[in-house]
Amino acid sequence: MTLKLKMYMFIFAVPLVGALVIAPALLIAHSKQDPTPARMTAEAVLVSPGGREMGTVTFTQWPRGVILSAEVQGLAPGGHAFSINSVAACTPNFEAAGGQFNPHKNNRGLLSGGGPQAVDLPNIYAGGDGTARADFVATENILGSDPDHSIFDKDGSSIIIYEKPDTYFSETDLGDRIACGVIRRN
Repeated sequence: MTLKLKMYMFIFAVPLVGALVIAPALLIAHSKQDPTPARMTAEAVLVSPGGREMGTVTFTQWPRGVILSAEVQGLAPGGHAFSINSVAACTPNFEAAGGQFNPHKNNRGLLSGGGPQAVDLPNIYAGGDGTARADFVATENILGSDPDHSIFDKDGSSIIIYEKPDTYFSETDLGDRIACGVIRRN
């Protein structure tokens, strides 16, 4: 066998052997993966106390929780507390939305002892023109069907934006509720 023939055999044999070893491993690994679940989505249309539309919050399930995306206008510049509340109601006034969604009965506040609640969220910040855009992650599957952990329990849930920013401790002086939206499945 000539040296040239040996080189050609080597050049073709190495990739062929690699493909024969790697391809079955990839097929086995792929067959063990869970099928991609259908993504649940929801949306809340935010309104002011006077009924003026102020924006939307969308909810998209992903494997480790839910992504909340907010687009809001008509806010005072600066920070505003942002929460999921325990009742799907914004009328006759925003107090109808109840307290914050809290299936585990934890203390409220991202930085409080005994907290946070399942969906304690960071503040939303409005620019000088009153618009805000934010994405948050809730690490629980709050869109699921488990009635003890879903925002779609028997009385549903709402999104509330408050007048003042949250300090992330347990105090509750967040000012007036300035925007509300009932969360609805898409």
